[in-house]
Amino acid sequence: MKITYRALKRAGACSEQLNEFKLRFGVSVAVTEKACVAVAQVFKWDWAANNLLTATAQKAYDDATAPAWKTYKDAEASAWKTYDDAVASASKAYDITTASAWKTYDDAVASASKAYDDVVASASKAYDDVVASASKAYNDAKAPARKAYNDAKASAFARAFNSQN
Repeated sequence: MKITYRALKRAGACSEQLNEFKLRFGVSVAVTEKACVAVAQVFKWDWAANNLLTATAQKAYDDATAPAWKTYKDAEASAWKTYDDAVASASKAYDITTASAWKTYDDAVASASKAYDDVVASASKAYDDVVASASKAYNDAKAPARKAYNDAKASAFARAFNSQN
C-alpha cells in the first residue's frame, strides 16, 4: 500500500510534515517496514497511527509499541536520576564555592550601606537645621505684617457689623 501527499493533507498533517514528505518521496511512497524505519526519526508516527490507521490497525500499533514505550520511559527515568544526581553534586559544589564570595559581597554592601546612612543622616541634620532657622526667620519677618493684617480685618469686621441695621 502507498501513502500519498494528498491523503496526508486531507488527514490534517502539518505543513512541516507535508514538506518533509514531499521532499523525500514526492507525491507518494510505498509503505514498508524498511522505508518507515529509514525515516523513523523524521515523521510523527503517533499522529500517523491516530489519523491514518483503522481502529483495528491502531490497536495493533499500540500493542506493538507498548513495550518500546515502557523501555523508553525506564531509560528516561534512569537518565533523569543520573542528571539529578550530577546537578545536585554540582549545585552543592557551587554553593560551597560561592558562599565566601556572598559573605564578602554582603559585608561590603553592609559597610557601604552604613557609610551611606551616616552621610545621609549628617546631610539631613544640616538640612533640617537650615530649614528650621529659615522658617523661624520667615515667621519672625512676617509676624508684624500678619498682626497688622489681622488687626485690620478685625477692625473692618467690627465696622461692617455695626453698620448693619
